[in-house]
Amino acid sequence: NGYVHYAWRPHWYWDGGTAFTISANTWTYVTLVYDGYYQTLYKDGVQVYSREQTGSMGSNSSKLLIGARGSGNPRNFFGGKIDEVRIYDRGLAENEIVTAMNETRECTESVIISTTTLVDGTIASAYSSALSVSGGTAPYAWTIVTNPFSGITLDSLSGSTVNLTGTIAECAGDYDIVIKATDDNSNIDQRTFTVTVNNGTLTIAPAAPQTFTAADGTFEQHFTISGPRDGIIDNWAITWLSADPTGVGIISTGDATAKIYKTAATSAINNGYLFRISARDADCNDNTITSGTYTLDVTGN
Repeated sequence: NGYVHYAWRPHWYWDGGTAFTISANTWTYVTLVYDGYYQTLYKDGVQVYSREQTGSMGSNSSKLLIGARGSGNPRNFFGGKIDEVRIYDRGLAENEIVTAMNETRECTESVIISTTTLVDGTIASAYSSALSVSGGTAPYAWTIVTNPFSGITLDSLSGSTVNLTGTIAECAGDYDIVIKATDDNSNIDQRTFTVTVNNGTLTIAPAAPQTFTAADGTFEQHFTISGPRDGIIDNWAITWLSADPTGVGIISTGDATAKIYKTAATSAINNGYLFRISARDADCNDNTITSGTYTLDVTGN
């Protein structure tokens, strides 16, 4: 309506009346002071309104909004520009207001890391994610302030766009990496990004379903696990889904290999013994695999 009004606890009411007029497309310096005795409104450093007021402003859980009202549902958005907002923990004297209003400062465009998220990664796999910066004054310098990854680094320390590259050597989880960009005027922007590292897909060969035949005591069947892992494959186990023929076990034969074989002289001769094989990454214990269902026919000892 062409006037500046304010509502300020403990007098939660629109005050100011018609004392503070404003003109469109004109910058106006607005100051409101409460010193425990008066609420005073200043226009361009000159007092235009004052009212007696005592009491504490108190506090609540509402959000502090600038340019809108309504903590839960912001509305009544300000139809203009707001700049150089300051909030003090004391009442300012009039000379302090004038001094603050007359301050001059060089307005330089802020340097901003424009990247908002980094891509997820996979354990024991190549990683690459771009980082971009804008604003400020080129050239830009990049720094990894905090790096939780032993195998990840920047492919360049300068430029408007660089890449985090390397190989992820850590187990699955969420990791915070802190990146800083500095422009030619030493203005900085520093951001913390969370990179989620996932387990990859482990596969076992030969793949299920398969039927194997144990015709005599020399029977053995070899298995190989492939896929991203940080350590050797261990904790091999065989789980019988039906009856256990007895006398058949599993043993590791290498970093990612194992075999099932006859461990006893006799096994119950029968067809259709169902089983699965499971194993895990020794360095990242939640990187596991469980096979599909195999069939073992025992035809002799």
